[in-house]
Formats: sequence, structure tokens, C-alpha cells
Amino acid sequence: MTDTSTQILDDPEIRVVDGQTAKLKIGDRIPVATGSFQAGIGVGSTGTGAGVVNPLVNTQFQYLDVGVNVDVTPRIHPNGDISMKVAIVVSSQTGSTNIGGINQPIISQRSIEHDIRLKDGEVNVLGGLIEQTDSNTNTGLPGGANIPFFKYFFSGVQTDHEKDEILIVLTPHIVRIQGLTPENLRSIASGTDTNAEIRLEDAVTAPPIPKVQSAAPAAVPPVAPTPAPVPVAAPAAQNSSLRFEPGSVALKPGETTTIGVVVQNVQDLYSIPLLLQFNPAVISIEDVKQGGFLSGGTQEIAIVERVDKERGQAIVSATRMPNTPGVSGSGTLVGIVVKGVAPGNSQLSIVQVNAKDSQQRPIQVITSEAAIRVQ
Repeated sequence: MTDTSTQILDDPEIRVVDGQTAKLKIGDRIPVATGSFQAGIGVGSTGTGAGVVNPLVNTQFQYLDVGVNVDVTPRIHPNGDISMKVAIVVSSQTGSTNIGGINQPIISQRSIEHDIRLKDGEVNVLGGLIEQTDSNTNTGLPGGANIPFFKYFFSGVQTDHEKDEILIVLTPHIVRIQGLTPENLRSIASGTDTNAEIRLEDAVTAPPIPKVQSAAPAAVPPVAPTPAPVPVAAPAAQNSSLRFEPGSVALKPGETTTIGVVVQNVQDLYSIPLLLQFNPAVISIEDVKQGGFLSGGTQEIAIVERVDKERGQAIVSATRMPNTPGVSGSGTLVGIVVKGVAPGNSQLSIVQVNAKDSQQRPIQVITSEAAIRVQ
């Protein structure tokens, strides 16, 4: 962008993996003399036969990166915020000076080191430098410009004020978020310091399952015609479902409404991450509100949301406080605030669920969709 008073000097962009350090260098490498200067003794002669001493200089050079140098280490938080450790140096060669018979460059440098936390797309001014130059120019006839009173007729004075301000602005963007899959959300158990091991969730929860199944046949003989213990537990897990309330919504562009995510017939629900899919050209998800089911009406729950409006995806996770039992029954988990963007039809779908009980065992949940029409 360029106008009468503002000009962008550099607009570098850098892409980096979460938790890794990236370095960007744009500019020149300028040699700078270092080391020691020694005068060697060498005898020569001039046309007159007089001896002279020839200087022998032992000089070492190193190169300085001059321009725009950016070092950044980002860390993405579950709620979409980005913490960054940033080091930015903007430098240029403004002149030279003679040191020991060698011209050395004069480097002008503006640098900043900063630890900052921003949201996706949030603009932040890291720092700046204000430089002001005042100059006076005298013009006129020689001699006449120094005569009192007459100098106003034979000379003139021009005063210039120049003020420059350089700002360093940082804007982070999350290019791609981590996929929410059952594999990377599975719990692990580690061994002791003398017997280090890692066991996946399936290995941890496998022993309790045979014990439960073996206990059921032991209770069957007294009531052989009706094996109640086995059928009662299985339908409760299989019949757990998620649905949107209401299931059909009509909006106008710019209008918002709240659609509830309702869970039914669930047992011991402790946490439930969801991956939602929608058409970003028709609707957008603006906010996620807490429902009353998972909190039990009295307890605070942790809600994490991450909305990617460009891809039409939203990650929503609701979790009870640590060391608390799960909740059973039916009720509203969260409220999804939906906004109409442009006329058209969109399905709001739950494409992935990773519900867990208080023992971190998976809960099978059946999902459904909501039909949204913007007109």
C-alpha cells in the first residue's frame, strides 16, 4: 500500500510448523573487517634511494546479514490462539568510516525480541522508531547576509522539518489445523521409572472387558430364560445419539440463530469432542454456548472451539472437570450460533465424534444432520 505519507518497506511472509523455529533473511551480506592489524617490516626504495617501510596488514573478515531478518517460533493453543517467540531485525548500510586504513560499513539497525499471544488474523504493532531531522538553509549575497537589518533584504533562511516513523507489524494466520481423529486423541498409560513403557488405550482397557463379560454368565443361570444383564447394557451404548434441535432452520443473510446439540440415552458421559462440517458459502459458525446437560446444572465445564470459516469446519469439545463422574441421560450439550452468509442451502453435519466416559473408554454415538436454508 502506498499513499502520500505511508509506504510499506518490506512485507515478508513465512510459513512454519507448530513448535518449530523458522528463519527468514532478506537482504545483503556485507563484509566487515575483524581481527588484528599488524604492520610488517618490508624494506623498499624510492627513486631517491631512500628506504621505506611497506605496511603488511593481516586482516580477517566476517559477513553481516543486512536487511530483514525474522526468527519466529509459534505455538498453537487449543482455543486457536497463537503464542510466538519473535526476533525481528531490520538493518541497512547508511555509510562508511575509515578504521585502520580500511573502510568499514556503518550499519543502521532496528530490532525487537518479543513473546506475544495473538488470535488468528489479529494485527499487532510490535514496535517502532521515530526519527526527526531539522535543518536550516541560509541563502543570500556574500557579506550582505551578515549585515544587521540589511540581511533581511539580501538573504533568506529556509527551515525544513522531516519526521520518519518506522513500525514493525505482525499478523499470524493458521494455515492448517491438526486433524481431530480417534487415533491421536486416544489416551496412553506409561510405566514406572524402572520399567518405562507406553500402552495404548486398547491395551489399558482390555483387561476389564473380559471380567465384565465373565461376570454376566455367572448371573445368567438363576434366570436362564431371560439373560437380562447382557441385553440391558448393550442397547444403552448403541442407542446413544446426537441430534440438532431444531433440525430445520430458515435464515436471512446476516441473521443469526442458535441450534442446540442434544444427546440422548448416554451413560457416564465425561467428554465429547465433535467435528462439524458446513457450507462456508452459505452459513458460518459464530460462537458456541454452554448447554446444561454436561455440567449437571451446577458444575463448570471446559468448552474449546476452533472454527475454520474458509474450509467450513468447526472443532467443538466439551469436558467435565477432572476427577468427577460422568453424566447419564439426555439433554443439551452445547448451542451452536449460526449466521446466514448468502442465499443457498447447507447441511450442518457431525462428521466425527470421540465421546469418552469417566474411565476414558469410548462411547458409541449415532449422529444426524440439520438442514439450514438462507433466503
